[in-house]
Amino acid sequence: MATLLRLARMTDSEIQSWLLKAETVGVDSFVSAMLGEQEDVLACVRRNMSATARSKLDDAMQKKKQELISPEEIYFHARRLEKLF
Repeated sequence: MATLLRLARMTDSEIQSWLLKAETVGVDSFVSAMLGEQEDVLACVRRNMSATARSKLDDAMQKKKQELISPEEIYFHARRLEKLF
């Protein structure tokens, strides 16, 4: 389901710029989208976040997983983020 695979091919600077844009869609949408991404994409995102932001993302993802979010909802949020490229 991963739609943000482009992140794995971007430079750290490009990822950081994208993360700034991603703030505009909101934390809940960002977290939901990240649930559907492959581990290499998550690693790219996480390495470009501060330790505090990584910890908050990890906590939020764990909580979101417990909500039993549907694959369709994950895809919807990932498509919103994809438009920011």
